[in-house]
Amino acid sequence: MSREALEIARALPSAVTGSSFDRERRPALWSRVRLTMIFGAGIGVLMYVLGRTVFTMPPVLESPLVRIAPEAWLAYPALFIFGSIVTWRDRWSAAWLEGFALAVTVAFVAVDSFLGAAFFPREPRFFTVALILFLPAAMIPWRIGFQAALGAAVVAFHPAAVLLVRAAVPEIDAWYATAGPELMREVLVDQAVGAAVLAGVSVLVTRTLHGMRRQLHAATRIGNYLIERELGSGGMGRVFEARHALIRRPTAVKVMRPETTGSAEALARFEREVQLSATLTHPNTITIFDFGRADPATFYYAMEYLDGLDLKRLVERFGPLPPERAVYLVRQACGSLAEAHARGIVHRDVKPSNIFLTERGGLYDFVKVLDFGLARPVEQAPDARITAAGQVFGTPSFIAPEAITDPETVDRRSDIYCVGAVLFWALTGRPPFAGRTAIEAMADQLRSDPVAPSRATELEVPPALDEAVLRCLAKDRDARFAAMPELLAALDEVGFDTPWDQERARAWWNLHGPEIRREP
Repeated sequence: MSREALEIARALPSAVTGSSFDRERRPALWSRVRLTMIFGAGIGVLMYVLGRTVFTMPPVLESPLVRIAPEAWLAYPALFIFGSIVTWRDRWSAAWLEGFALAVTVAFVAVDSFLGAAFFPREPRFFTVALILFLPAAMIPWRIGFQAALGAAVVAFHPAAVLLVRAAVPEIDAWYATAGPELMREVLVDQAVGAAVLAGVSVLVTRTLHGMRRQLHAATRIGNYLIERELGSGGMGRVFEARHALIRRPTAVKVMRPETTGSAEALARFEREVQLSATLTHPNTITIFDFGRADPATFYYAMEYLDGLDLKRLVERFGPLPPERAVYLVRQACGSLAEAHARGIVHRDVKPSNIFLTERGGLYDFVKVLDFGLARPVEQAPDARITAAGQVFGTPSFIAPEAITDPETVDRRSDIYCVGAVLFWALTGRPPFAGRTAIEAMADQLRSDPVAPSRATELEVPPALDEAVLRCLAKDRDARFAAMPELLAALDEVGFDTPWDQERARAWWNLHGPEIRREP
């Protein structure tokens, strides 16, 4: 298992993989059983050739058995060729495959034990025993009990074969009598003890590999999604790039950190919120495909995978945006939030890193508003309050004052404040209130008045845009825009000599898109 897989395995909850691991074990079990049968057939052919050309029996064992010795070696390849034919097609259940693989290998043990006892009683059996035990242990992902059963057969069959052959063939019984009791002790005790040690080690190997397969499964799957790499992490959870296991659709999976939810009640609340948010259909809203609980304390949800960069990285890398582009992007975000507000959902954490720029269907600078999975429902009444359990949600530099002083009063106008802070960031490259610490940033939100964006940037910001941003950032909620459509109307009234359009957006992405997509 690679180091990267191990790291992802530690990041994901192991409880996710229990039932899916058992379901997906069957295809792997079939392919490995078939491969083992083919490999065993090859070894059987080799042993048959060696039995005909290289192996020689002690002269004292000249008996009627000598005449059938060359043909007896055919049993080795015959068993595994039969197994290969039976398992060639994928049509068996996991339990049947495990049972059949055990039956074939135990039959091989029986054949080898009796042929060894009849033709080579002095030869140690440890090489063959090790081959019989460790080939399925390494190749077949079966349960530990089947490996233990194979080990028990290996330990028991050789002494039993010696006793049976000695009773049935007078020449062999005479040979053992001549060899003395030391040989019988060696055959019945020493080899049995050695075989038992090898069997125990093989069971340990099976147990270790089974655990590693589960861990690797955890590293590559959560629910119905195959994890490919980690995209990033934040205070609420970790995000992974993934693909749906069946339809192969690119997906982003966010796994919530258990410590951020605090209780089972909080997890249930998040689940209800994602259910509500998943009903949003605006094209500028991130699409939520699926959600679920990985275990009683871990929550995850799957959303569309986006290729591009967020507004935070855009400004940090390329500097403040031209006002016409800033308005072009924020208008799309406002459209997404307008639908959410109409459905009674407040985002609560509108910030540059949650406004993502991508290309969709030939449209460039296409915005997706992220993290609606953490939105809060409100009552149908316009001024209704939400329940926030006394917690402060949001990012200090972009949080509305009321979200700090009284989180239960957060409403759609709080999102409007955040949009104003995002616009300020896009125009100036810094938030409207940037304390050295989170506490200082929140204190500034409460007591300091913002400056107009035109005073914080060298770019020419139209007065109407200055006015719109400052109105969004009003301390008094009643002084802000009452709803997103009102803010959208104000942005539409901002005039530009050269508005941002698809031609300019396409040119920008053709220039910078390749290097952005190469970034991890």
